[in-house]
Amino acid sequence: MKSTLVFLLLMVFSTQAQEDVIRAALQAQLDAPQLRSTLTQDIEGEASDTIIEYVAPDSFRMVMPDMEMIVLSGKTYQKEGDVWQLLDMDMSAMIMQARQGILEDFSLSDIQALPNETLDSKPCAVYSYTTTWGDFVSQDKIWIEKATGLPLKHYSEGNILGSFTKSTNRFEYDPNLTITAPIQ
Repeated sequence: MKSTLVFLLLMVFSTQAQEDVIRAALQAQLDAPQLRSTLTQDIEGEASDTIIEYVAPDSFRMVMPDMEMIVLSGKTYQKEGDVWQLLDMDMSAMIMQARQGILEDFSLSDIQALPNETLDSKPCAVYSYTTTWGDFVSQDKIWIEKATGLPLKHYSEGNILGSFTKSTNRFEYDPNLTITAPIQ
């Protein structure tokens, strides 16, 4: 009986420690001064790629197959086809607000430490887990670089708004990344 209780307590502490590692990595990613995210998504068999870049404190660039958007403090630019335009809305405050609350709105469960892997010649700790975010539930896997504690890759699958979605997100932390206004 006593050994069962000790085992259960160790399991609870181990799971909490693993969740702390994952949350710390996600927070470190949010705190990174530069980030490039390359997202490959498959929604019900429809594949797409999106690149999202962030440069602190409030510059963003998103490149999708049919549109590109740049958000700088106070200004939002959109490109459709070959033409850039300055939009009448400032999305920078909205994006910053969404970034600030992102780690508070979801829960992690079923966390498992997987065997370590090397990704881009970098040793990584790997975890699988279930994410619950409102009505959205996904099965996830994350690769966290051991030397920096930053996520290098994230895989997720689950139903979003009734559609089965699989996504792979690769992360780069490029200190030379810059985002500038495309037009004056």
